[in-house]
Amino acid sequence: MGKIKLSRHGAVALLLSVLVVGLSAGGCSVVKRVERKTQTASHTVKLEGARAVEAEIEMGAGQLFVAGGAADLMEAELTYSNKAWRPRFDYDVQDGTGELTVSQDNKRGILVGADRTEWNLSLNDDVPLKLDIELGAGVSNLALGALNLEKLEVSGGAGKMIIDLTGTWDHDVDVDIDTGVGSLTLRLPEDFGVRIDVDLGIGKVNADGFTLDGGHYVNDTYADGKEILDINIDQGVGEVILELVK
Repeated sequence: MGKIKLSRHGAVALLLSVLVVGLSAGGCSVVKRVERKTQTASHTVKLEGARAVEAEIEMGAGQLFVAGGAADLMEAELTYSNKAWRPRFDYDVQDGTGELTVSQDNKRGILVGADRTEWNLSLNDDVPLKLDIELGAGVSNLALGALNLEKLEVSGGAGKMIIDLTGTWDHDVDVDIDTGVGSLTLRLPEDFGVRIDVDLGIGKVNADGFTLDGGHYVNDTYADGKEILDINIDQGVGEVILELVK
């Protein structure tokens, strides 16, 4: 599967480019506002006998919502005003492992004026899943606690991100989060071991209920030595909020 990873410096460059475009529009340049009709669509991806799945979601800009509850592998509800931003779904099963990619043919540019892109994606709760989510700029709300996650990687350029991992876990899960500029809220189960390493360039960490242990944020349950959520956060500029949920 292809990668469009954004480094911290790349994310800052993305934000600066957005600001430059905005300033140009307010100066000598004239930006024509194009009104587009909003379209909606649905799409379903069948599991097709896969015993495990590796899924990659790549979104250039917009609003992304991901959760569990799908009867099939994925059920998608899509809203978009520019057909170039409608995603494509590629899925193949080899030797019992499904490989799913949800991506846009046009990953460049920014949403302007009346442009609207929103993906609501539901995933299967039961199939073992390695999930990679890449969002260039926008808002993402990822409610992933019901999924059978084995590994999670999330990257974002600029915007607001909420990741909810509250749920019942019976195995260790490795989580890597790499964001550029914005706000990251991470919701975690109080009764499951959690260890978090935060590398924040400019900003602050709000970690009520956590204790610093050797440079890691840990909750009280971590000391029990059972399965853990092992989380690495690398953020350039902004705020990291760690929330414990009963």
